Amino acid sequence: MSFFLGAGGRSFEKLTSRTLMNHVLIDGKHYKLPATWNELSAHQLQRVVTVLHTDSYDQHHQRLRLLCVLLDERLSYVNSFTVVQQLQLTMLVDFLLTSNDLTAQLLPTVRVRGGQGVHVSWKEYHGPREYLRNLTFAEFVFADSYCLHYLATKDRIYLHKMLAVLYRPQRHPYKPKSPGYGGDIREDFNEHLIAERAEKLATLDDDQKLAILTWYRGCRTWMERQYPLVFQAGESQDGRTSDWGRVLRDLSGKQFGTMVETGRTLTLTILAQMQDDNELAERLREQAEATKNKS
Repeated sequence: MSFFLGAGGRSFEKLTSRTLMNHVLIDGKHYKLPATWNELSAHQLQRVVTVLHTDSYDQHHQRLRLLCVLLDERLSYVNSFTVVQQLQLTMLVDFLLTSNDLTAQLLPTVRVRGGQGVHVSWKEYHGPREYLRNLTFAEFVFADSYCLHYLATKDRIYLHKMLAVLYRPQRHPYKPKSPGYGGDIREDFNEHLIAERAEKLATLDDDQKLAILTWYRGCRTWMERQYPLVFQAGESQDGRTSDWGRVLRDLSGKQFGTMVETGRTLTLTILAQMQDDNELAERLREQAEATKNKS
């Protein structure tokens, strides 16, 4: 085990663990801190994204706020540490500032309030599963376009439309134990219902919206690493918009069927096939070039 300095009369001890979680002992109190994005709870994720999107915090204050989230302690408690102790402990938030590797689905269901007065009701909307693994290619085409447009313009209508693509009401009938169950609790994707649903999901709290956006971007980053050759083909030259609609049209009528059938195919299935095709094409080009150089 490794120890933090006990300056100022306060003892710090970082305990080793077989899990990725960080175990820290402060004045005899044991803290179990996430060491990766996927180890955050839904509540922690929402608090983390709120801190990361607060422009008024300087770097040091931001780190202290993030440490408060992971410790689940007040800022006044963290401010009682010495500067040395703060520097030691804030190293534990580095993973939140260096990359976004979030792929776990921490907000599988969100609730939207409807009605007024005694007629208030709540409607549930369900999101895709971890890694976006039940996201169809048609959903991905729309969600990615809205995501990139939001990041480029900061116009929230695109964020709300992205949410409306991903989060949908429960399908009816919903029979998860039926032999015909396809593995998705959500009703089938219909692009014509995006605008209406976006207006409803716009009422979600900002921390929920930002948490979902962060999760989507984490899953997209994972996809980019898994299928690097595919994402070169699927993005526009300026990198600010996606060109997946063209990819969908190019794929239609081939191994995945018509445009509608291709759109209903799982995104990860299509990306894996495209990666295989691109790798094969690269090998054939290399072989052709090698043959040409020999002649």
